[in-house]
Amino acid sequence: MSTMITARIPDEVVSQGRLKLQELGASTTDLVRAAYDYLIAEGKLPGASRSASGSLSALTPGQKADLQAKLEAATLHPCINLPANWDYKEALAEQVWDSYEALA
Repeated sequence: MSTMITARIPDEVVSQGRLKLQELGASTTDLVRAAYDYLIAEGKLPGASRSASGSLSALTPGQKADLQAKLEAATLHPCINLPANWDYKEALAEQVWDSYEALA
């Protein structure tokens, strides 16, 4: 047995979606089935970055550690003693140049 599903989707979204489905050789039924399969397997909507309550999804411990490492690598710590004549743009240009030389 099968159930008929109806949904209100903006016309432009349907139009663009039909074009993509045609490119894939798929139907609207294939799309809905795939969405349900994903929901059942993953317990969330495809591409959803927010929970049902609207708040951002919690990061896993691994994601938190990765984010922390990236933030530390990208942050200029104020405890670094920089000379009074230090020029940020010059230092950045020097680092960029060094990375280009490393590629040569």
